[in-house]
Amino acid sequence: MRKTRLAVTSCVIVALSFAASLSQASPTTVGSPTGTGVKGSMVFTNTTGQDANDFHIEVFQTDPGVGVNGATVSSSAMGTANVALGDRTTNPANDGQNHQASVDFSGGTVPTLGTLQVDITLWLTKKNQLFLGPWYWTKDGVPLAGGGGGNPGVDVGGPKAGGGGGGGNPGGGQEGDGGTGNHTHAFTLYNTGDKELTIIGLRLLASMTEYTDFLHDIDWTTQLPLFDTLTIPAGGNWSIDFETLGSFSGGNIYWWFSFIDDPQPTIFAGKHPVPPVPEPAALALLATGCLMLPLARRRRSSVA
Repeated sequence: MRKTRLAVTSCVIVALSFAASLSQASPTTVGSPTGTGVKGSMVFTNTTGQDANDFHIEVFQTDPGVGVNGATVSSSAMGTANVALGDRTTNPANDGQNHQASVDFSGGTVPTLGTLQVDITLWLTKKNQLFLGPWYWTKDGVPLAGGGGGNPGVDVGGPKAGGGGGGGNPGGGQEGDGGTGNHTHAFTLYNTGDKELTIIGLRLLASMTEYTDFLHDIDWTTQLPLFDTLTIPAGGNWSIDFETLGSFSGGNIYWWFSFIDDPQPTIFAGKHPVPPVPEPAALALLATGCLMLPLARRRRSSVA
């Protein structure tokens, strides 16, 4: 996908709603919970006009060089989760690795206009990426109309030296001791669906605190949004360099936004771990080793 900055639009103004805390069922894990754990928390509203007793969703990542080791899932109203790992159903990578988790929730009922919180962690081999695939409601296995409208994705790059230390980022908060020096984190929103996607009130927070329930434990009302609304066309994306004072290596980049579905907005929040940044001494040692390698080779050649 191309990486293009899109103009922010304000043609739709929607009141933000922050979800009340919902009790989660015990999590289900398949595969190996190792590697980089990228977690998404989503709150879906049942707008089908009927009570639903099943919910189906896919989450995935798109980099063919990165695999999914495992997945950990739970929901607020359905106690049973069946999880299958595999390649993507669309645009498969065919590289022998898993890239997607398909989840079927059951064992509970969500009434019409009721909400369901879904927590999913993808355990990736290395990269910070999480995409929301098709999702829909069913009743006794029969699909119900009114689900699966939006398919956003999020990619967060590792810290790079530069930027203004956060001074120019409305909506980009930071807390805790993230280290020294100005850094940027490339943050990209994707629309993988076949129709335009309207994003509401994106908020970002760099933190050294490990929040388990970041959807509710972070006071998102204190974080100023980067925009009111943003419309991303089908297959498009939008990016920003999130500036922080310090790299926040070992911490997390948390994000919150909602996206318009028919007719209720869906809340989507996430946690992306910040990878470690090599210390200057380690970089110097690596450079020294690289410089000495040709010399060692010449010495071995002369001995031979």
